[in-house]
Amino acid sequence: MAETNGRPIDQIRAAFRRAKRSLAMPELGGLVFWFGPVTPADMQAVEDRKPKDHHDRNLILLIHKAESETGKPLFQMGDLHYLKTECDYVVLQKVVNFMFDTITDEEAKTAVETDPTSASVSA
Repeated sequence: MAETNGRPIDQIRAAFRRAKRSLAMPELGGLVFWFGPVTPADMQAVEDRKPKDHHDRNLILLIHKAESETGKPLFQMGDLHYLKTECDYVVLQKVVNFMFDTITDEEAKTAVETDPTSASVSA
């Protein structure tokens, strides 16, 4: 097993800071969404808003997590109504699915090739 440096929490936090990913959406005029990993604090912030169902939960999380490349939020809570009523469900679902996707198949394959004990999903 590979030796690690530092405390485990330091390694976890460093991996978290490196984990931002982007999704370009041609369907939305090339809008690019940037997401960091979903955290327990993110989920608590969503629950604090008392979502009515899983659709509300997902859209509130999208509002909370979606950023531009520079880290600026792409949405405000006031946009929730428009996301619900004036956006293509299938396109939004693609973005939501990406937001929850914590590791791509290629990332998992690279992790396994580098350190077979590092991946928790199979590619």
